[in-house]
Parts: sequence; structure tokens; C-alpha cells
Amino acid sequence: MENKTFLETLNELIEKKDVMGVREHLKDMHAADIAPILEQEPAEEAAIFFRFLTKDKAAHVFSYLSVPRALDLVSLFTTSQTAAIFDGLYVDDAVDLLEEMPANVVRAVLQTSTPQKREQLNRFLKYKDQSAGSVMGAEFIQIFPFMTVREAIDEIRHEKRLLDSFSEVYVTSKDLKLIGVLSVRELLSAEDSQNIVDVMHDHVISVSTDTDQEDALDVIQRYDFSALPVTDSEQRIVGIITADDALDISEQAASEDFQIMAAISPNDKEYFDTSVWDMAKSRLPWLFFLMLSGMLNGVILGSFEHAFLAMPILVTFIPMLTDTGGNTGSQSSTLIIRGLATGDINISDAPKVLWKEFRVAICVGFVLGFFSFLRVTMAPPFDPVVGIVVGLAVMVIVLFSKLLGGILPLAAEKLGLDPALMAAPLITTIIDASGLIVFFLLAKAILQL
Repeated sequence: MENKTFLETLNELIEKKDVMGVREHLKDMHAADIAPILEQEPAEEAAIFFRFLTKDKAAHVFSYLSVPRALDLVSLFTTSQTAAIFDGLYVDDAVDLLEEMPANVVRAVLQTSTPQKREQLNRFLKYKDQSAGSVMGAEFIQIFPFMTVREAIDEIRHEKRLLDSFSEVYVTSKDLKLIGVLSVRELLSAEDSQNIVDVMHDHVISVSTDTDQEDALDVIQRYDFSALPVTDSEQRIVGIITADDALDISEQAASEDFQIMAAISPNDKEYFDTSVWDMAKSRLPWLFFLMLSGMLNGVILGSFEHAFLAMPILVTFIPMLTDTGGNTGSQSSTLIIRGLATGDINISDAPKVLWKEFRVAICVGFVLGFFSFLRVTMAPPFDPVVGIVVGLAVMVIVLFSKLLGGILPLAAEKLGLDPALMAAPLITTIIDASGLIVFFLLAKAILQL
């Protein structure tokens, strides 16, 4: 009911064209809470709403809108209104939106932007996708080494917008080469007469614009940074990756891994923003490949036809054996993929991973194999020899699947592939085929089929 009352009051103020009333009504409301309301309103009414906001508030709210809603509103805005909103956005937020917009809208925004903003947007749009340059923000607090602490404080005092968001101050030469860093707290704690060069930290950890964004995320996590400077090929600072950016990178990386692990081509669009055809295209290639791979099982079964014709009961154990192999392999691969993603496991750890998975497989395989032996011996078909075959097959399949689930993600990492490729669907397909071969070879040898 609160939301309804809020909207009713807001709509009344808008109908009265009470600009100050609307602004006062929204004064204490965060842009992240206003945006979802505008997502539900008709586009025409949402577009009118933006006329009542200050430039900064309008840009802030706009940055939280979904891309489809942002596109709807841009089509309803005047050219000057669009330019004003994009001028108020942080450069990285503006670039994210421009990358999703039609070419004519991008041209219009660039043509109406200030020369400085246009230069920044053009530069950011050229950075390689998934690079540190493509996700960094262009705003940061900059001072010079020849300043005193008092001069530096006076210099940044008027940067209220930046001080609200950033806690680091970057020391650069006149040509923007990064030479030092210190926190705002350290700056305020220093004596007014001290020189910046004496209080700054001259060992600055940074990444370049072409560094992979996930590698930049690793640096932020390793050093527990709130912001990471990004430099160009000449060591000039061109932007920073903030903790907010790091969260976005982490969420995107996790989403991509989940999609790959589910045998879906990565797609950065939201579920309801993705068309049926695009969704089908992202799923079909892997499903087609896995279906063809699954046909291999039919070939294997055909080659051992004489074995299960001689003892049909063997066929009833196939689902249990393949499911067990797939499940145990998926457990191992999931843990290794996660370990590689967090940095807990490295490629050099392959021997240790195999040794650990081998010991786990022995424990798990013995328990599952012994239980399978008891099941076949104490229930139909009440045959201890078949029980030995099934029990041994379970142990061998568990051992093989655990080792395979451990080594394949490491092999993918070594080859420069995404370890998530070696997740459940692919592991299951490989183990299904190998499990059938193991089972029927054991059956032939022990049962003399």
C-alpha cells in the first residue's frame, strides 16, 4: 500500500506540474529504488517523469534502468534531454548503455555531447570487450607530487561528487603518468606543510587497459582494494576499477560460468530480455553436440550385444552405473572449476589434485561398490558373481570419473579454455561411454560371455 500511496502522490505532483514538489518528494529516495517503479510505469509517463528531476538525479536514476527501458525512454526524449542525461552519467555507465543502443542513437548522443565527453566516450567504446579498459570508470581524484598537503586538500575540496564515491587519491605527473597513491584519510591525517611526495605510496599496483577484466578482479581480491588504477601503454592513468565495478565483473563471470556449465553459450542479457530464437541458438549447438556424443553409447551397446543377449539382467544396471559415474565426475569437476575461479587451485596443483581425488575415489568407490554387491546378491537376481561384476564396475567407474572430473578442468585451463566447459554435461557424456565399456569388459571376463 505504501508504494501505491507514494505513486499517487507523485502522479498528483506531476499533474500539477509542481517541479519543486516532485524533487522534494524524491529527495530522500535512492535512485536504485526509483528505477524499478519507472520500469513498471508506461514509457510515456516515465519519460515525462524525467523532466521534473535535476540533471544529476535524472542521470543517476537512468543508470539503474534496464537496457530495454532505457531504449524506450531515449526514443521518447528530445535530443537535448538525451544529451543532458548522458552528460550526467559516469563514462563507464554511458558506454554500457551506448553499446546496446542503435547506431543512430549513438551518433546523436556523441554529436550533442561536449567535446571532452565525446572524446572519453569514443575512447572507451574502442576498448576490447572483457578488458579492464571496457569496465573502468574515467572519474578519479588526481593531485600532483609538488603540492603540499594543504594545497592538495584545497584542490580536491570542490570534487564533492568524486569524494562521495572514492577514498583514494592518485598522484600523477603533469602528463598523467601514475607515480603514487594515498587514501583520503592519510591525506587528512598528514601535516598541512608536508609535501605530497613525502606522504604518498610510490609503489602503485595497477593494470593496463587491455588486461582481462577477470584478471583485474583477481588483483582487487588479492590486495583487498577498494579501487584499482588502470593505465595505458605509457603508464598514464586513464581510469579506475572500483569495488562496484568488481562486483559487476564477478556477477558477470559467475553468470557466464553457470551458463557454460549448463551447456549454454554465454549471453549477458537478462532472461526476459532474450528472445526465444536467441535463447534457442545459445542452447542448440551444445545440445546437438551432446546428442551426437550420446549416440556413441548406442554404438558401444551394439558392440556388446552378445553379452546382454546372453544375460539380459546386465542391461538393468546400465542406468545406475552411468548415473553414478556422471554424478561423481560432476562433483569433482564442480569443485575444481570453483577452485580455479577463486584462485584456490592452480595448474601446478594438478598432481596434488589427482592424488586427492584418487583417495576420495577409493573411499567413495569402495562404499558404493560394496553396497551394489550386496544389492545384487541379497535381492533379485540373487547372483553373487553378477554382484562382483556390478560392484567392481562401480568402483572402477567412480575412480575413473573422479580422476577425469579433476583433471579435465585443469587441462582446459592449461589450454587457455574456460574450465567451466568441463562441467556436468560433457563429463557425463564421456563417463557414460567409458562406463559402458568398463562394465561389459568386466562382465565378459568374469562371466565368460
